Amino acid sequence: MADMKFEKVDMSSLFKSSRNLAIPNYQRGYAWTNQEWEDFWNDLTEVINESEDDHFLGQVVTNLLDSKEYIVDGQQRITTSIIFLSVLRDNFKQINSPTAEVRAKDLQSDFIGKGGRYNFEQTDKVADFLIT
Repeated sequence: MADMKFEKVDMSSLFKSSRNLAIPNYQRGYAWTNQEWEDFWNDLTEVINESEDDHFLGQVVTNLLDSKEYIVDGQQRITTSIIFLSVLRDNFKQINSPTAEVRAKDLQSDFIGKGGRYNFEQTDKVADFLIT
């Protein structure tokens, strides 16, 4: 039996690490509806409005195999977070200011991917959101 390791990791650390996150082929495609997005948005606004230091978004279970860390559970939340960060990056790009440009570059390099390599491998439909 393989060794199991449990750790508490925040989203920032999960995306900024050198992990090569990927969705296994057997996982269902992205399936969130407006209701799940609404719940996600409500969680974000609660964190902001309540000035929370942290917020539990749910568990993420990964399995390391062939130098990739496959997301076995939590792929919908992780995918949604990446899509949200990608849209935020794109909106920063629309603002004509040096600060917004820096924010867009930081989101790309810290959370989405750099050097032509994405921090998170997903199906082609979702991968379109990641392109800068």
